[in-house]
Amino acid sequence: MYKGFFATWEELGKSSHKQFGGKAVNLGRLYDNAIPIPSGFAISSNWYNIYVNHNRLERDIDVILNLTKEGAMDEERLKIFAQKLQLKILEGTFPEDYIKELFRHTDIHGITNRSVVVRSSASDEDSVQHSFAGIYDSILNVVSPDSILDAIKKCYASLWSWRAITYRVKKKIHLYAPSMALILMEFVEAQSSGVCFTIDPLTNEKDMLVIQTNYGLGESLVGGHVDPDEYRVDIGNLRPSITSKRIGLKEKIFIKNKNKGIESVNLTETKRSKCVLSDSLILNLSEFVTRIWDALSLREEHLDIEFLYDGEKFLFLQARPISTPVLSIYRKLSDQSTIWSNANFRDVMPFVQTPLGWSLMKKPLGQMLTAPIRSVGYRVEPQVQHVKLHNGRAYMNLSALQWEMYDVFGVAPAQFNDGIGGHQPEISVQHKTFTGKVFELGRKMFFGCTIAFILCRLNKFFKEIHQYVNEEVDREVSLDAIDRTHKKASVLNPKVQLINIFSGLVFQLFMVRMNSRYGEEAGRMANQILREAGNISTAEIGYRLRDLALLASTEGLNLHNIDKEFIIKWTAENKSQFWEEFSSFLKDYGHRCINELDLSAPRWNENPLYLIQIISSMMDQNIVSNYSSPNELALPNSIFEKYERIFLKKLTTFALRKRETAKSTMVKLLEKLRFQLRELGCALCARNLLDNPDDVFFVNWYELVHLFEQKWDGQQLKLMINERKRSKVKFEEAEYPDFFTDGHLTSIKFETISPNVRLLNGLGVSSGVATGSAICINDPNEATALTKGQILVVPSTDPAWTPLFLNVSAIAMETGGYLSHGAIVAREYGIPAVANVKNLMKKINGGHTITVDGDKGKIYI
Repeated sequence: MYKGFFATWEELGKSSHKQFGGKAVNLGRLYDNAIPIPSGFAISSNWYNIYVNHNRLERDIDVILNLTKEGAMDEERLKIFAQKLQLKILEGTFPEDYIKELFRHTDIHGITNRSVVVRSSASDEDSVQHSFAGIYDSILNVVSPDSILDAIKKCYASLWSWRAITYRVKKKIHLYAPSMALILMEFVEAQSSGVCFTIDPLTNEKDMLVIQTNYGLGESLVGGHVDPDEYRVDIGNLRPSITSKRIGLKEKIFIKNKNKGIESVNLTETKRSKCVLSDSLILNLSEFVTRIWDALSLREEHLDIEFLYDGEKFLFLQARPISTPVLSIYRKLSDQSTIWSNANFRDVMPFVQTPLGWSLMKKPLGQMLTAPIRSVGYRVEPQVQHVKLHNGRAYMNLSALQWEMYDVFGVAPAQFNDGIGGHQPEISVQHKTFTGKVFELGRKMFFGCTIAFILCRLNKFFKEIHQYVNEEVDREVSLDAIDRTHKKASVLNPKVQLINIFSGLVFQLFMVRMNSRYGEEAGRMANQILREAGNISTAEIGYRLRDLALLASTEGLNLHNIDKEFIIKWTAENKSQFWEEFSSFLKDYGHRCINELDLSAPRWNENPLYLIQIISSMMDQNIVSNYSSPNELALPNSIFEKYERIFLKKLTTFALRKRETAKSTMVKLLEKLRFQLRELGCALCARNLLDNPDDVFFVNWYELVHLFEQKWDGQQLKLMINERKRSKVKFEEAEYPDFFTDGHLTSIKFETISPNVRLLNGLGVSSGVATGSAICINDPNEATALTKGQILVVPSTDPAWTPLFLNVSAIAMETGGYLSHGAIVAREYGIPAVANVKNLMKKINGGHTITVDGDKGKIYI
């Protein structure tokens, strides 16, 4: 009869807010992620409905609802009827079977004869839209069965208090009858308690926890009775650090009354002058809070978390979303929608993020995106968030980046969009004043000096990174070793981005000169000049694999139907010249892989099967490219133009080589980080906490910290990992829009695709014209056996795609620009390519005969 009317913590995480309320469901989610909470259970809102029906309160509720619906409320009448309803609720009775079932569950959970807390959990409470903080009652230190029943009535009555009614009216959720679920949990005598915000509620400063705490129970804070201690903790790095502590007045505290309920007492002057929590406890609490934040939302949804400390351990009482809007953009843009785009990210990291990967990569990504403006001393407003997840995938704050590049360097939003590729709107900006332009010029000059300084030291810096990667001293299972590698990445990544910007500026200079010299033929001329520039590391991967295919053919090797273990064995034993050369290839490029910015992705050193399949395909196809050579344009041969061309080609190819080398170095460092994390995974497998070392990537960072510092025994870890894997699969199947705007996710409009489209426009990034059968591929693993003459049609490319280019006639890409990896390598290989074709994957079907015109940036179907 009462099935589903009660729920354990374990059952609550997947329950509905309507049935058990936001507060109870969030407690269930804490329990599901192995966060310590007091023992207890929840009572469904259906019990409230039974109580209302049993005591015939429906008409009284309807009267109040009707009064709130009127255009101008009669507050006096409403107060009178609300008080009458509350009184009837307090004087009501419970059905006998209700009482028996209730206390059967208190027996099951061992709290019948113990002090308990009865907490409200209304259907709309603790949601993203409405917090109801302090609106409904919670009754502490309830000591007898009769007192539990009275406390339940008081919570129900608080649903119809004047403050609750007016709050619902203000939030425009007063037109229907609310209901209330309840939480019954063990009452824990707190030595101290408080609340923690995952973002500064006043300044919106990110990566900063704000902890407010007092001695005793949390009622002193919730009720606003005291000025508490306030601690600020920086969580931007892998270890939290205290940035400030303010000792509050702490006029009084609330403690347990000897009989029932709670009482307030004054603090001595000595105790008021001391910090409530020691530094070690503040840091321990910060780890727990960040672990909760990672587990519940991967740090994407800011939380308000209530805690208590019982003298030995922290317990958590609730974690609710912060319902007030959190500004994530510059205040000058606050009147515009914030645009989030996957441009460029779709090229380099189109995959769904794992919990550990995002924990470690989110900050370095933000550092990379802001490196150019920070290098000239530009102040990024503390609330601005540069990266976030949507359906598990990374997006950049395009509004912020467009504004920064315009404000600092004068790059117009449209120009910025052209540089990063993709298809997205632009923010509105005002023309700069004369003073603004002077500052802009100064910043450009300073930036040029910064780039020059970095270029002078770049080879030395790369050498230091490679030495660090090859050091044996850091190959132990150690959180500190991972912290060191992460700090190295935090230093390297901004430099990589500055090199990216440098190469972009050089290419822009190159194109300006091409446009002024050759007009409409500029793109074609640029592609012709840059074709086969040579010595670009990503392109070298394809050349080396081609040479290996020729060597394997010479030796008469059959590379079909061999597995990973065979490859690793023969590579180690160098059974022939081919395997010796293949081993040398892995030494140079084994740190790379498909989706190489994904820490969970196996490197080619770990699984070289993909490479062997590429080589085997090259052997089958005789490595012949089937495309029409581009019609060479006659190059002007005046001495000035000739030497200008030579200079621009050398400068541009120098910049592109540095860009690709910087990316390769960054990936080399990520390989070491992956190795260290898998070593931790192996250690957890040895403790029977994981089934596979790669499962470590579904554990968030502070869960790892607590596992290895003996702050958590790993209970429920395997269940948590399985749930996170299921979530990842759902995200992989979800829509992946090019962009969205904050607050307008549902308004994203996708272009209607006409089946009669015969011409697609894009950006010609590599010269030439080729006609062939289209093969549409979303993952390079699907394309290891390409047929001669096929044209590769892809959403985006990273370096792992480029070996495929030698086997095809041309490449068509949905995203990307002149400086995308696919464009650079296509030019190097002399293969026609068109990029940035909107909805390409929806407009072309595999098997279509298409023509790719890399000169004009057009695709004919």
